[in-house]
Amino acid sequence: MIVVYWWQRVKKLKTISPHWDNVEAPCEFASHCGGCKTQNLLYEAQVRAKEQQVHELIVHVGKFSDKDPEFDGIMKPIVPCDIQFHYRTRKDNHVKSPEMEFSFGTRKWVPEEFLHQECDETNEYALGLHAPGFFDKVLNINKCLLQSNSANKVLAAIQDIWRDPELGLSPYDVHSHHGFLKHLMLRSGRNVETGQPELMVNFVTSSYKPELLKPLVEKVATFPDVVSIMNNVNTSVGNTSVGEEEYTLFGKSTIVESLRGLKFQISANSFFQTNTHQAEILYKLIEDCSCLKGDGSEIVLDLFCGTGTIGLTLAKRAKHVYGFEIVDQAISDARHNANFNGISNATFVQGDLNKIGDNFGEYFPKPDLVITGYPLTRFNLPICCYFSRGVAFLFLVVLR
Repeated sequence: MIVVYWWQRVKKLKTISPHWDNVEAPCEFASHCGGCKTQNLLYEAQVRAKEQQVHELIVHVGKFSDKDPEFDGIMKPIVPCDIQFHYRTRKDNHVKSPEMEFSFGTRKWVPEEFLHQECDETNEYALGLHAPGFFDKVLNINKCLLQSNSANKVLAAIQDIWRDPELGLSPYDVHSHHGFLKHLMLRSGRNVETGQPELMVNFVTSSYKPELLKPLVEKVATFPDVVSIMNNVNTSVGNTSVGEEEYTLFGKSTIVESLRGLKFQISANSFFQTNTHQAEILYKLIEDCSCLKGDGSEIVLDLFCGTGTIGLTLAKRAKHVYGFEIVDQAISDARHNANFNGISNATFVQGDLNKIGDNFGEYFPKPDLVITGYPLTRFNLPICCYFSRGVAFLFLVVLR
């Protein structure tokens, strides 16, 4: 039997009558950057759609019956966020990190409907977000409604000067593999003592040439919210923003964020929740659903733990927390954050869970609670076999 697959691209010509949930997207780039494709949909309708997606997964993939009287105990109502904009510090999808990630490009990508417009700019270099589905097309933008106002001011300032020929800066070409500037990453935090905003600026470059970045550093350092300017050097031809080497060009190497009463120091490459406001609510739900007795008698296993935020917030109710994560910098941050908060009953291990062997269960006592950000089907056979022996009292799958 021969099966032939084919597809075609369709294009909307006009809207005959708008949907009753249709609204005007607040961001001028929403239709093109791919990060906020549902901005033209009423937020309440977005929430309903997402809840329906989870419902269908639980019923059709998880094989739970929505006719079962106990289904309401499995499928809880979605918890909306009361802040829709300026809440997060990450957007693009090339790497699992919490920053708002912008890419440099050798040529601006212009949506088809704007091709007829005249442009006075002669420099075609771009700094912005990738067009949906393309690694080599960058939509030039000056602000994003998802990141903080301070971050938008820094982005605009960099846009104003980085193309100046006298600076000798060139964007990295993903085809020829020549060029210097790869990514600009902006991360927002706040001083936990004063409440003032803090901003980390991270330039990802193909080589270490601080003299080339000096004009940008001097410009960005004038902003009072900027407390850290980093340079990650990534010499690979790939499009990742994680560098093999990291240098501090201005200020400190970390910023601080608070969550569930704990303080977390965050480095340029470590993962942290993108929406700390909603993360407070999420972590409270995790604590409630964990069913920990709170007498310090239970073992918690946190898989894909990142900087250990979930495990550390549960540590006060557990005997011991064990966290596993592949990113070395994240594990380093998790250990540091445990010490930073005076938590001694937490152990963090760096390793690839999908390459771990049959001795997985030898690293820790039998867990009473397992927390993971992925379904068990994402794990390799040894871990699945370990879990299939009924080693844990409760599995809590957190889909962030």
